[in-house]
Amino acid sequence: MNKKLTISDILERKKVIKPLELKFYSETLGGEIEIKKINPDKISELVNQQQNIGQYRAYLKIIYESCPLFQSKELHSEFKPVEPFEIVDLIFETNLNEIYSLGNKILEIYGFLPRTDVETVKKQ
Repeated sequence: MNKKLTISDILERKKVIKPLELKFYSETLGGEIEIKKINPDKISELVNQQQNIGQYRAYLKIIYESCPLFQSKELHSEFKPVEPFEIVDLIFETNLNEIYSLGNKILEIYGFLPRTDVETVKKQ
């Protein structure tokens, strides 16, 4: 039989969970990239686009929307992407590992992927 959760169970769980770090260290760029939380509806929309535009392009859009750095007008005038979100591909020089790692980090924030910084707590 499953245990009925109490308020104290929820508060105890909150103590165990580390706050999410809203940054990503890029080996390619040699520094940290800030990640900002955006509207969950927008993230859901972008995740759902994977079926139509492919996972790679969806990740580029997710990263573009979530990282203010890639929205810089100065970077866009220098790199000249065809579509604004393609700046991510140009800056990372199509480094799939970095792009997918950053995209996965963003998706962890919204619960689309399991958090990699939390140890699995076994049911007791």
